[in-house]
Amino acid sequence: MIIVGGGDGSLSSAIDEFVGHDSVFALLPLGTANSFARTLGIPLDLEGAIRTITTGRRRRVDLGVINGDYFVNAAALGLSPLIGDTVPHKLKRYLGRLGYLIWAVWCLMRFRPFRLKVDNNGQNTTIWATEVRILNGRFHGGVEIENGGAIFDHGSGGIVLLRAA
Repeated sequence: MIIVGGGDGSLSSAIDEFVGHDSVFALLPLGTANSFARTLGIPLDLEGAIRTITTGRRRRVDLGVINGDYFVNAAALGLSPLIGDTVPHKLKRYLGRLGYLIWAVWCLMRFRPFRLKVDNNGQNTTIWATEVRILNGRFHGGVEIENGGAIFDHGSGGIVLLRAA
């Protein structure tokens, strides 16, 4: 059993090592948002998470892959990866999820929407977007979101486009 202690970023970094192996991994939700732990129903407190590891059941989870990089919960382009990649460490460390929210407002004030060409079964549309999310779970950024019907263990991911206002 491989135990990953961290949050969504730690899990994302480690998941490539699991691909192609019949391995069991467990998650100790020690991160800030813990979106995938929330999707799986893993308690966010350490004692509860350890209890789940010792008494819980195994489940297979679906993976997505973009350009050889695997993901288990979500992949996005646009605003949320900008926030996650640039949030100051001290803001995240001392304020946790509130730090992300403060940084999100800061980034949103400066973010410029991008043109996105969408091909929906041969119908082409161009929209101004702030984000594209490819989802496998119910949570992104630590909050429950519309996920396009994605279920983490049923082979059905969801794609959500966030239009610019």
